[in-house]
Amino acid sequence: MGNITKFVLWACLLANGLPCAAAEIDGIWSSVSRSKGGLGSQWVFADGRANYSFGALVDFTYKVSGPKLEMTFTEAGGRGESSKQEFLIDGDTLTLDPNNPERRQIMKRVRGGPSRESIVGEWTYKHYTGGPAFMRYSNNGQGQLVVPMKTMDGNYTIDNDRVLISLPSENISVTGSLGAGSLSIRDEQGRETRFKRFER
Repeated sequence: MGNITKFVLWACLLANGLPCAAAEIDGIWSSVSRSKGGLGSQWVFADGRANYSFGALVDFTYKVSGPKLEMTFTEAGGRGESSKQEFLIDGDTLTLDPNNPERRQIMKRVRGGPSRESIVGEWTYKHYTGGPAFMRYSNNGQGQLVVPMKTMDGNYTIDNDRVLISLPSENISVTGSLGAGSLSIRDEQGRETRFKRFER
């Protein structure tokens, strides 16, 4: 299995001074800073499991109007690029541009939303690079396109005021803190990475 990486997130205290609960950290956390090419890192915490990934990480907003889906991808400089296309949901299958054979994209549901007829949730498809890609549509009109290049699975536990994360890698310790909707992780060299929660 190799060595175990231990990520220690300190000072995970709630406003009332009590130790944090798993619900406080469970969810999807995306790095605030991204490269010019749209690369970033992400943590997903759920029920004691932790997943780290690095790759393409692009935020967007979306609107649904009948059979039309409009997505606006916002760049770091504030400029947005919009696209509008037809979509079709059939059970756990989402098809973009169903009537255009050249642009048609078929996705499978990974995580559901309020109903099987809703686009809200997480969908996956095979990216042109050969690996999986994920499209996330939240309840509040926010979305994410994620194409992982590197992933690591592990687990985490809550120990009083800290969260212990173990991943199969080299021994590394980092410290961090969990605030209202934000997570900061600092490595042994003092470099800090801030993460924000993706609200589903």
